[in-house]
Amino acid sequence: MALYTSHGLTLKVKSCGLKTEAHLHQLLQDLSWVRNDAVGTNPSLCLKVGFDGRKVEIPTTARELFRADGFCGVEIGEDFYLTDGSSTFHHRGETAEGDVSLSPSFLEKPLILQRNFWAFALLKLLRSLSVYSLHAAGVTRNGLGMLIVGSPGSGKSTLAIGLVRLGWSYLSDDALLLRRQPNGIEALALRKSFYVNADAVSDYAEIPFGEEVPDTPGGRKRRLKIEEAYPAQYVEKCNPTVLLFSRIVSDRQSALIPCDNIAALKNLLAQSGPQLFDQKTMGKQLELLARLLRQSASYELSAGLDLYHDPGKLTQLLAGCEQDERWLD
Repeated sequence: MALYTSHGLTLKVKSCGLKTEAHLHQLLQDLSWVRNDAVGTNPSLCLKVGFDGRKVEIPTTARELFRADGFCGVEIGEDFYLTDGSSTFHHRGETAEGDVSLSPSFLEKPLILQRNFWAFALLKLLRSLSVYSLHAAGVTRNGLGMLIVGSPGSGKSTLAIGLVRLGWSYLSDDALLLRRQPNGIEALALRKSFYVNADAVSDYAEIPFGEEVPDTPGGRKRRLKIEEAYPAQYVEKCNPTVLLFSRIVSDRQSALIPCDNIAALKNLLAQSGPQLFDQKTMGKQLELLARLLRQSASYELSAGLDLYHDPGKLTQLLAGCEQDERWLD
């Protein structure tokens, strides 16, 4: 058994096999979970892992929800299963507990697919605690938080790294967590490293880089260890006050356009892991996103060439939208 902590939560991992522990340990570290077996409190989440090749029998009446990365998600009643036909993650109802049964073939899958499987299981359990994922980069300045929301290729990483180079603090590059607190919705750091197009690594010479991973069909991304290059600028959480829905354009000049709440909510839902949605937790997630919109100003960002070369121009765009002057200090 191993215990991990993150953002005041404790994850207990019960494993009856050693073959997957190293991969799982590395994944949890990459997702901001810290090994801490001295924790004496009751675990918030529990993941039971078996490596006995035992095939989980899924009811034939289960309803298929999605297929991705060679895995299929199905649901029946309050039971959810993620399976490739031999390895299975099983989550029951609103509990924060899950069972994983792995076959030997699981270790033959590409490492990125193994990580996606574990990440999905973890994010599914977190929903039971009203903690939800968002496909966004998070940066802060002068106590104000900004989330750059968008699909892959929308410029999140490029813009976030540019702002970090200018002294902004950062949470995460591509994925973070949201939860409700008495003082509003807070964003929580999730994935530690940043990832950029493998061909663009030379643009970030001061940042140590790691492995390449598949991206879009035929593409590759390279891991940037920004936590090693800018350790003092890392923050674990922030209260977002600005939401940017980003997309890259070929124009010379960037544009920032106010976004109404209906369009903003639609964009947030599209980047909130729709495969994770379920009837049990969806109502609370919608309430959280509505509260996030009430505490934040939302904008559509058309990121042009000027912003690519000088990310600091974003503060000028925000000033043009009559944003809080503290952004400009």
